[in-house]
Amino acid sequence: MRRILPLNVDVVQLNALITGASRLREHHLWLGLDVLGGTLLDRERSLRRRLAELAEAGALTEAALLLAGQAPLGLSLVSIRQGERGWICRMRRERLPRRNFVGQHADLAAALMIACLQSLFQKSP
Repeated sequence: MRRILPLNVDVVQLNALITGASRLREHHLWLGLDVLGGTLLDRERSLRRRLAELAEAGALTEAALLLAGQAPLGLSLVSIRQGERGWICRMRRERLPRRNFVGQHADLAAALMIACLQSLFQKSP
């Protein structure tokens, strides 16, 4: 039985979908791009093309990193390590106020996406 995913999700719902999945899947990337919405309109066509190329090649980790570097996120990767519960990824928002965001998941690409999503729904101190 195939699971039907919602067409429109917000950042909290997408975070829950990825957290509950065993690994990041291609449709999570597309939902992530949709969550970013109109903020990427200038570059959206080329970004979609590049994401499609990476997804087709099975390079979901690289695709997650590509999304992380896009506005409004503007995140850079600080560290990746494998812990007892899976991968722990730390990303930093370079614009002010600077802040670190952490994603943890058994799948590396999913941990990266979770860190990205954290930056969208966590408020700055």
